[in-house]
Amino acid sequence: MAGFCDEWQKSVTNGGIFQWQNITISNIIANFDPMKQNILPYIIMCLFMIGCSSSVESERLDEIEEVMNISLDSAATMLNKMPKPTASEENIARYNLIDNWLRYARYEKEFDIESLEHAYKYFKDSHSNLRRAQVNYLKAAVYDQLKIGDEEQKALCYFTAAKAIEKTDNHQLAAQIYQRIAVEMNARHAFQEALDWGQKYRLEAQKCGDAREEVIALLNLAMAHCWHSDSICEANHNFKNGYNESIALSHEALRIAKAHNNLDGMMRANDKLSAFYSRAQEADSALYYALVADSLITIVESENPLKNKRGHTTLADAYRKVGKKLRAEYEQTHDRALLSQIEDIAAKAMVVVEKDYNSSNPVTRQNAAQLGYLISKDLLRDSELSLFYMGRFNHLQDSLQRVQQNLKVMTAPIRIEKEEVEATLDKTRHQLWWVVAICFVLLLAVSAITVFISRKNRRTLNKLKDELNEALAAAEEMAKKQKEEEEKKPKLDPNAALVHIPVKLPKADPEKPIVIESATNESLTVRPVDLLYITVESNNLYIAYVSDGKLKTKSIRSTMKVVDQQLLPFTNIVRCHRAFMVNLSHVRYAVTTSAGLSLLLDVNELIVPVSRSFVDSIKEGLKIYSNQG
Repeated sequence: MAGFCDEWQKSVTNGGIFQWQNITISNIIANFDPMKQNILPYIIMCLFMIGCSSSVESERLDEIEEVMNISLDSAATMLNKMPKPTASEENIARYNLIDNWLRYARYEKEFDIESLEHAYKYFKDSHSNLRRAQVNYLKAAVYDQLKIGDEEQKALCYFTAAKAIEKTDNHQLAAQIYQRIAVEMNARHAFQEALDWGQKYRLEAQKCGDAREEVIALLNLAMAHCWHSDSICEANHNFKNGYNESIALSHEALRIAKAHNNLDGMMRANDKLSAFYSRAQEADSALYYALVADSLITIVESENPLKNKRGHTTLADAYRKVGKKLRAEYEQTHDRALLSQIEDIAAKAMVVVEKDYNSSNPVTRQNAAQLGYLISKDLLRDSELSLFYMGRFNHLQDSLQRVQQNLKVMTAPIRIEKEEVEATLDKTRHQLWWVVAICFVLLLAVSAITVFISRKNRRTLNKLKDELNEALAAAEEMAKKQKEEEEKKPKLDPNAALVHIPVKLPKADPEKPIVIESATNESLTVRPVDLLYITVESNNLYIAYVSDGKLKTKSIRSTMKVVDQQLLPFTNIVRCHRAFMVNLSHVRYAVTTSAGLSLLLDVNELIVPVSRSFVDSIKEGLKIYSNQG
């Protein structure tokens, strides 16, 4: 443990927690002697160190992401000073994602594809919609910039990012994703889709309050309208009015860019205005806005040296359109002065073309070659120069291959939706199988419990049946013995005179009614001959009596002790149980069972129990065993 404490002290004195997190497990193990020290403190300290290191790395990455929204350069500096995470896989993936995102946002041309793929594999199925959108968009954008990867796969990444970002409130990232999809739709001549995504891009740019993004959104929307108008203009040759919507949107973008002093937006807006006026056959306006855009290109690129060079395609095309206009006038008037102007304009246009053709950007070179071919053909009428540029302009491609490729890209959202539906169906299917399995198990459990209870009840009923059979056999045996005893008794002579011997049973005075009073000033008055029995339950007396030939019950608040004192004068009403008093005048039979003695009354065959302590007094009262008495 002493070795770890030395490392801890050294880290604290040298500058805090970031140096402490450099203590590795290997350093701890190097100072561990299993013969002298306990292993448990080392394990606890290792786990504590890993947890603290992961927490510190997460907080540091959170700070860098916050700084990215303010200054990309500061965020890049912070990321370069931070050691690459090692504590958790998530922090490693976040580090790789932020690193490649900063390179892309700062227009760098070198990317770590391996680290980008690592971040993509980790976050592509993440529960965080923001992370999933970020990693899909970044992979597709970087592959687009490097001109690598499969077009279909990149389109799937874009559409996946768009679907994920819809579930968040990050309008800035949503605007970037929608812009890229709108540009891709324009490039693939899917003009209606480009318009739809362009509208979404503009709405998201307005929501995030970024004037620069709103300018770019307007220009993308204008470009979509331009491509959409091309087919109409070619059909009816109405170039003047065909691009009015695109020009109006570009003017709106230029107004917003000027209001916020956005030089890049002003340059883009003027560049688009030049292109749209050129398509509308307004050569002078096209040249004017092209010159304004050209004057801003140098300023913008000097302020952002990392940005890709845009080239001067629009300016060269504007020169070409003015030259074509002068060429048409020359063919009508044959004025030699117009011819010299055409040559001057052609020379200016070719200077721009040569400058762009020497660029290192392949797209700029291709556009320059195309314009060089058109300028030489329309203005110079130089077949050799046209062939020179024609040989270098390879813009023709297999139309069938392009249609097939565009079809794959256009169906990407449908395939994404299909995959989600299939995943939902699989999940539902698994849930259904679980429900069926649980119901089957519950059914088995209920069946088993039912069988168990049924067998238990059957055993109980069989046992009760046996007891009843035994009791019945005993009763039959007793009845048989009593019959035999009766037969053995001497029989009376039928000719002898019968002498009536009265049975001295206690009888109540019929003239004196019974009055039973309660503690709550309630009372019940009943004739002695009508009273059947009295029982008590929870300090409530329940008195059963006959009134108008019907059995009735009255409940009063009292105790058996009080009632017993009240009924002392009525000798026919006696105590037979702790909770019962009975009128012996209404006893029809006295029955002896395994439970003891019970009295059967002559009204509704009511049964009153007799406890063991009162059996003798009841027998004496009934004179059942008068001979023994």
